[in-house]
Amino acid sequence: MKVHRENILQDSFAELGAGIDFNDDNQPFYTENFLNDQWLY
Repeated sequence: MKVHRENILQDSFAELGAGIDFNDDNQPFYTENFLNDQWLY
């Protein structure tokens, strides 16, 4: 299995989706979604 760094450095990614939300204590939660052409259309 590839490690995280190898996955995000692939040339096949076409889009990046990022999000942030906060809980009741104002603690942030982050997400990143790396998308290739397969998931775009």
